[in-house]
Amino acid sequence: MKMAAGVRVTEVVCGIALLAAGWGLIAVLVLHSLFWLVEAAIGLGMARSWLTRYRPRLDIGETIDLVRKGAVIGLAASLTGWLMAGPVLMLRHVDGDLARLGQFSIALQLAMIMVASVQPFFAAALPVLSRSVTRGDPRLVFYGGLTVLAALLGCGALAGLGFLVGPPLVLWLFGPDFALAGDLVGPCLLLGGLILAPTGYGQLLVLGGRRWPGAIASGIGGLVLLVTLPPAVNSWGVYGAVVAAGGAWLARAIILIASAAQQQTAVGSRQAE
Repeated sequence: MKMAAGVRVTEVVCGIALLAAGWGLIAVLVLHSLFWLVEAAIGLGMARSWLTRYRPRLDIGETIDLVRKGAVIGLAASLTGWLMAGPVLMLRHVDGDLARLGQFSIALQLAMIMVASVQPFFAAALPVLSRSVTRGDPRLVFYGGLTVLAALLGCGALAGLGFLVGPPLVLWLFGPDFALAGDLVGPCLLLGGLILAPTGYGQLLVLGGRRWPGAIASGIGGLVLLVTLPPAVNSWGVYGAVVAAGGAWLARAIILIASAAQQQTAVGSRQAE
């Protein structure tokens, strides 16, 4: 975590320096890619010095298996990315007001920053979860529910704070022209809770060898967003985009939780036999 935090902070500083020097978006994207490569190189060096020496080896069979399994996870990640970016892209065409779009983007980005800050802690639990799945640890049945509870309580508390503090804080930082962004902070933080809530169940599904539910859940969520956002925006304006996004993330969460519950029931039945 120290290494990753150091790399990310350095990237932010360099990115700001590039923009201040007059460089554009392409330069920032290239910088972002380079820093991911730097982080990968440092990580490989740390693994070599801390854990075990390694020698690169290409095994065609293992590579094909990795690509086959990873492609499904990659598809799920791409569809989830659409759920994150889709509300902004669609609002641009449905509403057309760039000022409202910008303020909605600011509030939504705050929620995405919160989600990105929490997700590494879920990722850090994967090694322990993997061993627990291998052992058939009975306590795994509580993991998904606990992550849902923690996500909803934590994001609910932050959203409550966003409703109270968001409007005056945004006004203080950006001025009265950004009042809408302040009003949207609380609702967008609630979206963060829906995004994070099924994370534990998604992890259990992947560790149990089921990768398609994640892709199916995000795909259905994307369809919900496509269908509901235009009429919602026409009825409630920018707030309709938040409602449509909430419905899409809720659909994704329900499918993941239901799939994981089905998997746990099947595992419990096999263990009972």
